[in-house]
Amino acid sequence: KQFFSAIALIILSAIALGTFAESLALTESDSVHIAFLATFLRMTLVISLTLFILNSQMMELKTRFLDQLFALPLSRTQWYFGKYLGFTVTALLISIAAALPLLTLAPWEQVLIWQASLFCELTLMAGVALLCSFTFNQTFSAFLVVIAFYLLSRSISAILLIGHGPLHNPNDIWATLSTQAIEFIAWILPKLDQFSQTDWLIYHSGSLNTLGYVALQSVVYIGLIIAASLFDLQRKNH
Repeated sequence: KQFFSAIALIILSAIALGTFAESLALTESDSVHIAFLATFLRMTLVISLTLFILNSQMMELKTRFLDQLFALPLSRTQWYFGKYLGFTVTALLISIAAALPLLTLAPWEQVLIWQASLFCELTLMAGVALLCSFTFNQTFSAFLVVIAFYLLSRSISAILLIGHGPLHNPNDIWATLSTQAIEFIAWILPKLDQFSQTDWLIYHSGSLNTLGYVALQSVVYIGLIIAASLFDLQRKNH
C-alpha cells in the first residue's frame, strides 16, 4: 500500500514538474513537457521498483521468513517464480499508471508502445534486483550494483561511440584494448537505451518492429537472469 502511494506521489510530482518545465521553454514547449515527463517517470519508477524489491527481500532474510517458508512443501523454484510473477504484475500496474498522463500529450498508439517497452524494462530490472537480493546481504550494496547495471546498460552505446570517435588512435595498444573491452561489455549487456525512447512520443517514431526488438531482448535477458537466480538460490543454505 505504501509503495503504490509513493508511486502515485511520484506521478503527480512528475506532472507538476513537467508542466513547470513546459512553462520555462521558449520553443517546442510540448516536446519539452513530454521529454521531461517520460524521462522522469522512467528513471524514478525503475529506482522505486528496485528499492521496493530489495527492501522486501532483505526484510524476509532478516526476519528468517524464508527459513520458515522453505520448511513448507514448497520448492525454491516455485517460490521464485511466484515472487517474480508478483513483481511482474507490479511492473505492469505502475507502467500503466505512468502512461496515463502521457495520453493527453502524445498519440495513444505511441503511448501504448512506450508503456509496453517500459513494462519490459521494469520487468527486466525487477529480475536483476531479485538476483542481487540473493547475492548481497545489504540493501545498499545490492542497490548500487543494480543502478550501476542500469546506467551502464543505458549508456554503453554512447560510450562505444566515443571509443570509436575521431580521438581514437588505432596505433595505441591501450586505447585499442579499452575499446575491445567496451565492445565486449556492450555485447553482454542489454541495450536499454533502445527501451522506452522519448523520441517515440515526440516524433511518433515508435512501431511494432521496435517494440518487437525490445520484447526479444527482454525475453533473452530475463531468461538468463532467471537461470542465474535459480542457480544462486539453489546453492544457498537458508
